Amino acid sequence: MEPKSKKLEFKVGIFITVGLLAVLISILLLGGDKAFFTKYVRLNARFTEVQGLFPGSVVSLAGVPVGNVEAIGFVDAENRLNLTMKINDKFKNRLVEGTVAEIRTQGALGDKFIYLIPGPPDGKILADGSVVESLETDIMKMLTSREDGMARVIDLIKELHLMIASINQNGGLATTMKNMSEVSLKLKSTLTQLDGALADVRGDANDPKLKKSLASLTSILQKVDSGKGTLGQLINDPSIAQSLKSFLGGSERNRYMKDMIRETLQKSETGK
Repeated sequence: MEPKSKKLEFKVGIFITVGLLAVLISILLLGGDKAFFTKYVRLNARFTEVQGLFPGSVVSLAGVPVGNVEAIGFVDAENRLNLTMKINDKFKNRLVEGTVAEIRTQGALGDKFIYLIPGPPDGKILADGSVVESLETDIMKMLTSREDGMARVIDLIKELHLMIASINQNGGLATTMKNMSEVSLKLKSTLTQLDGALADVRGDANDPKLKKSLASLTSILQKVDSGKGTLGQLINDPSIAQSLKSFLGGSERNRYMKDMIRETLQKSETGK
């Protein structure tokens, strides 16, 4: 009986082992971890700086994740860094000559990743280990570059900050604001006084002196309009003006006549 028992235990052990292997393989397949069954192609790209990138960073081909950064190291005899990218072999036909690698920023946290710009569809497929062309257009580098227009905006903001700090030195900004407040109050007081003066003028419309002055002015204007007096006749009778113009003429020698007539008219008006 003992040999049969050992034989049965051996069969049970084999069955359990096979079952565990099947369960393990099923978990790996259902969990999406197919790394053990996936082939990869490796490409290299070289950059001056790779700040924010690290092994495991995403590699994207025209926006589609195709792999990850495998390693980062310095290039011999160059001040550049070499990035080794591990890319799924099923995208190999899309990795052709003319493909360009670029470091880009993704998300609000500024995560860096490698963006592959596809080459021409009819290009030659890159061999494993090839070096692709790199394009360094980091937005932060562009903003801080002295040759870029955006850098001038940043300099302007800095200068504005320094100017405000200088004005505010030793409470200068507070003093300026206080002076402006005082000027505003004085202007308000002046406008109030002006409104009062205008109100007084309107309120003095019944003043006897003002009435008498307005009556005199009205009387003079009525006389002129009716043709009384020398000025009235001159204004209302065009023949007088024409005769006077002919008498004076345009010669420079008759200027003294104009002065004399003007003086006579003034005396005549004063006499009336």
